Amino acid sequence: MSHETVMAEGSVDRDASEPADCITEIPTHRQQELSQFGRLDAYGREVLTEHDVALLIKHFSSSVNELENFPALCAHLTTVVGSFPKMKGRLSKRLSAIAGGWKRVSQTKGSDSLACMDFAMFMCLKHDSSLMAYPTPKHVQRDATKIRDALETELLQFTYSDDGEFSKHVVGPQGHLIFFWDVAPTVVILLNTITIGASIEFHEESMWNIFELIFLGIYIAETVTKLFLYGWRWYFKGSEKSWNIFDFALLAISVIDQALVWADFKFVVVFKILRLSRLGRLLRSIKFSSELRRIMLGIASGLRVLFWATIILFLLIYAVGITAVSFLRELEPEFETLPSAMFSIFRCVTDGCEAYDGRPLAERLRQRYGLIFMAPYVMVYLGTSLVLFNLIMSVIVDGVMSFHQQRKLADQSDTTLEVEIDIKEELIRILLSSTAYGVPYEILQEIVSLTTAFESRAALVRTQFSILESSDVSISQKAFGEVMKSHLLLSKLQKADIETANSHTFFEGLDADMSGYLSIGEIFSGLMRLRGPICKSEIVAMRLKIRHLTRQFHKHIVSRRTDF
Repeated sequence: MSHETVMAEGSVDRDASEPADCITEIPTHRQQELSQFGRLDAYGREVLTEHDVALLIKHFSSSVNELENFPALCAHLTTVVGSFPKMKGRLSKRLSAIAGGWKRVSQTKGSDSLACMDFAMFMCLKHDSSLMAYPTPKHVQRDATKIRDALETELLQFTYSDDGEFSKHVVGPQGHLIFFWDVAPTVVILLNTITIGASIEFHEESMWNIFELIFLGIYIAETVTKLFLYGWRWYFKGSEKSWNIFDFALLAISVIDQALVWADFKFVVVFKILRLSRLGRLLRSIKFSSELRRIMLGIASGLRVLFWATIILFLLIYAVGITAVSFLRELEPEFETLPSAMFSIFRCVTDGCEAYDGRPLAERLRQRYGLIFMAPYVMVYLGTSLVLFNLIMSVIVDGVMSFHQQRKLADQSDTTLEVEIDIKEELIRILLSSTAYGVPYEILQEIVSLTTAFESRAALVRTQFSILESSDVSISQKAFGEVMKSHLLLSKLQKADIETANSHTFFEGLDADMSGYLSIGEIFSGLMRLRGPICKSEIVAMRLKIRHLTRQFHKHIVSRRTDF
């Protein structure tokens, strides 16, 4: 049975005096809603289960990734839909069949919850404005708002993206598992590195081979566990694919290394190269430190500039080397061949200009050839040492600084959620710590009652903050000064890359309307905008706004003149 059939054959009789929110606000063209409902109905049950909605919230909610009480929301939607007059014809029977079918499916699959949402409830959730007003319970309003936002995001992604189905998203480690997969392998790698150094100093092959087998087993277990938990798509195509492919290559080399040990392979050079490749695992340790990672990425960003600088230096030395060989091949042993001449010139421009007998080569050539040697030598030396090398250094530094700035902005974007939760949590703690901030008692009770309602810290903090924000509490300048005296808040602001040395001037900057008071939302949004360095987009946005205000003011002046 398709949703199109249900909607085509069903209609609703209503009295003129009854509200028509859930019916009149639904668009006549429902293909979009039917398609979205079908995408979310993962098992084809023609109802959305709590699991379906949880996946929707997890992947598409921009605020909270957990609902407060889905069964209560379904119960309220059932009441709202059931308050309408009896549905005509086969629609009522078909909706009843859907509910009955879901009960049978849930019983056969051992589901603990029968809470579900059929298409009528789905449409009511999307379009009924009464859900956002009294007497709808506040927790139902919050859950309905979360689902509506997630539905809108899912619809936009499906419309404008090649892959809009959240079931195809590649999901990797979440929460504390991210920290575990960063720390545990780093510790093992450092221990393995110590054993490699000890095996070079103390020649006990059998003992070190046992240690290497233990570490190899740990690396294999790590790879197999990641593939089992997160799948090959995340391992080879997810956000950590570069590191995973690097780890997989090192693991393959280690397996080949052990295979050669067991086979008693005699090709010593290949054997040593494979053994030394194990040191490549040290590069993984840079994931554990953000500062070390930035240094390594900065060095990597300067390699391209260094490559082209090397090409320029090579061409310069090549040209001078050909000239030197042409004139000095028969006279000076250092310039008999082109390679020896190029290497001698390189040593002379990098402060290592010595002849084969150990005497200074530049002084010997000056004594023999005088000004004919001195003038070109000084020009080449100044051109390479003072101009070329300094220019290369400045370009490398500029590239590293630009890359560092881009990485800093990227890290700032990646840590937005963590910073948001930390700041909101601390603001909640401070504002609820004293009644002087004016938080109503019923708001306080509602926030405290949610302490055990969520498993996710982010979902709990965001919900509590939305309740606190809805209380319309205003913070005066003196009260804001007391808020900024919290050492814990200041430490979290510093961690978020917010300059706190001039925190006493925050109020004037955040009070845009100069009312003398700040709302909870203004404080949070203002603090989030103070993160990191100034971006070009912010400067451009300010110029455009000033230009718009200037044009509006000019139009106002012109209209006033024409009136007179």
